Amino acid sequence: MSTFDYNINQQLNIPHGVLEYIAGFDPQEIWEARGIKRNHLRIKKLQNKNDNELKQVINTSEFESKLTNFIKESLGLFNALIAKDQKIISKYIGDKEFYFIVGVGRTGGTYLMKEVSKALEFPMKKLLPSIIHDTLPSAGFIMDGLDRDKVGWTNIEKWNIGWRKPNNYFNLLFEIASFLVYIKRTVGNQKKIVKKKDWLCLCLNLLDEIFGEQANYIITVRHPAAITASKLDKQGALGVRVNNKEKRRRLFKIWEVIYTETLRDGIPQGEITPVLYGPDMDEFLYNFFRNNGLEDKPEGVKIANRNYDYEYWNQEEFINRMERVKELWDWHGLDFPLPKEIL
Repeated sequence: MSTFDYNINQQLNIPHGVLEYIAGFDPQEIWEARGIKRNHLRIKKLQNKNDNELKQVINTSEFESKLTNFIKESLGLFNALIAKDQKIISKYIGDKEFYFIVGVGRTGGTYLMKEVSKALEFPMKKLLPSIIHDTLPSAGFIMDGLDRDKVGWTNIEKWNIGWRKPNNYFNLLFEIASFLVYIKRTVGNQKKIVKKKDWLCLCLNLLDEIFGEQANYIITVRHPAAITASKLDKQGALGVRVNNKEKRRRLFKIWEVIYTETLRDGIPQGEITPVLYGPDMDEFLYNFFRNNGLEDKPEGVKIANRNYDYEYWNQEEFINRMERVKELWDWHGLDFPLPKEIL
């Protein structure tokens, strides 16, 4: 087959987490401010402090030198991923196992990350949440139609093509490269790596191409009514006013799209495990602990008491659409844990 060389002229964004790493921010301080349930007041206070510190150092020669070095290494891996240069890629992936915790937001992913990290002896709190948690890669490079309004994401039906667009694809790939460089520099000897990012389930095909059988995908599942209520509680705490009826409709559509698109390109080479929020999640963790030689017990899922609109959520339309998602998973030979209770 005849071939030719080509150069890519593409502007790439530097992930904010990389700037935090170069600036020397303390991961443990950020995790403590954040908490598992995300304390927005403490986060905002610390973020303002860190932003001021970053402004003071970002133009210094030392910072620029360290950043240039990091970017140069990330670009080297980025180009290797494009060229499929396994000699270079293996320096970052090697014989490691990767545990990707993905799904819809507000489904227990952070709790699961904490417990899975404990079982695998992965030093989660020694690493920046902006890199190993939900900030990187950017959702804007994974999905399409990210215009926001007062009731949530728009153009939900277009999300499946988001990361496939050239600008998004190359930036997403560069952010994955930056993540791997960060892991190599901070916990390079760690054999089991845990990464949480809700929206990554939309591009399992890309992760599968990079990580193959060395990836494990833990997909968190929860009833859309509980997800909606949790998001509304969160936005209420932030002082955001929303149209509840419109929010419920859109969040159900998000639920439907996410769990359908997860298997858009078929089953990945790595193991894929859907985990239902609630007692099933604790049972999964209990078995996960035993299988990894940990005699401890998981902390336990905290289920909030809420007054749900059961008449609304038990409409035949919603039940049938949820059943269709399960049927898709069944077709692929996977058991999707269809939520029967609103927890």
